[in-house]
Parts: sequence; structure tokens; C-alpha cells
Amino acid sequence: ISSSDLWGVIQNLHLEGQISKEQVSTIIKEVGAYGSGKIHYSEFIAATMDAKNLLTDQRVHELFYRL
Repeated sequence: ISSSDLWGVIQNLHLEGQISKEQVSTIIKEVGAYGSGKIHYSEFIAATMDAKNLLTDQRVHELFYRL
């Protein structure tokens, strides 16, 4: 997931007033441990599980591929 991918989802959900592009870039940098400027599937899983322990593996998988 790149910053532009995540920003596109935020725009589609009309959440631009709740988070800025700069915040999105910061999230990508902080979660993306490989330094690629993107969040890889394993990084997404780790970040999601830290934030939401109640999500099932299938739901996380669906969310990732929806982006």
C-alpha cells in the first residue's frame, strides 16, 4: 500500500477532514519497516493486529486486498 493508495481510500470514504496527506505519509513511513515507501502485507498485518486485536485473519486479508 502506498501513500497515494491510502489517500485514495481516505478520499473515497470522505475522511479528508480527519487526516491530512502529511499524516498519511507519516503512517506509511512508520509502519513500512522495509523502507520501501509502501506498507507490505506482513507490515499491514502487524500494524493492524497491534491496533485491532479483534480482527480475524480473513477480515484483515479482505481489507488489504480492498486497498
